[in-house]
Amino acid sequence: MRIFKSTIFLGALIYLAGCSQSAVYSPSYNLSTESLKKDQIDFQGGMELMPEARAETLGGRPTTLGLNSQISYGISDEFNLSVKAWGDIEGRESVNRGGFALSAQFIRTLSESEKLIILPRAGMALSDGIESVLGYGFSSTFLYQKTIHSNVSLYTGLGLIYGIHDLGESINTAGIRRLQSGFGLTANAGFAWQFYSNFRFNFELNPVYQINNFDENAQLLLSPSVGIAYLLKR
Repeated sequence: MRIFKSTIFLGALIYLAGCSQSAVYSPSYNLSTESLKKDQIDFQGGMELMPEARAETLGGRPTTLGLNSQISYGISDEFNLSVKAWGDIEGRESVNRGGFALSAQFIRTLSESEKLIILPRAGMALSDGIESVLGYGFSSTFLYQKTIHSNVSLYTGLGLIYGIHDLGESINTAGIRRLQSGFGLTANAGFAWQFYSNFRFNFELNPVYQINNFDENAQLLLSPSVGIAYLLKR
């Protein structure tokens, strides 16, 4: 499992530590055209508009341009694990912001061309390295994937996300003591195209409705992503 040493996720991290005012997270999935088989490895990298956990602290724009990378390994034909990492490339704060997460896919085959995927995730958002943790996030998503050609598939899904900085309460900008946490609802519409040999292109639209319990506000935003992947068959 050393393959998972490289750098993910998560779903909705609220808040902050150190000098950072807002955490960024990556709601994309980047599914393979076909579910991974046992011992297959999928390498993926891409770009996306990542949601800001506290957009109001950075002028109100709800997303930030970032990069992501992901490595997935097929434990069996019905189960695989992924490690994902992401980072802000706009530099909207004076610190480097990013994160990583671990996710799993539990796959149920409905027919030759249709699958149902349950995808839980857990991860953390970081600022200037592993020693400055901005928060922890957890999510669970149900995805439906349909193969429409031997090298093309479409997928869609719904999920719940939850994020928290720590268990202690802090005073927000309104002077109210509250838990630094938030939750939300995510949706997904994705496209996977194996365009050459084992190379794949992914495009996704990821609407997110996030509720910030700490600052007592909510936002509806869109987090699109594009990516290129390579499937290593062993």
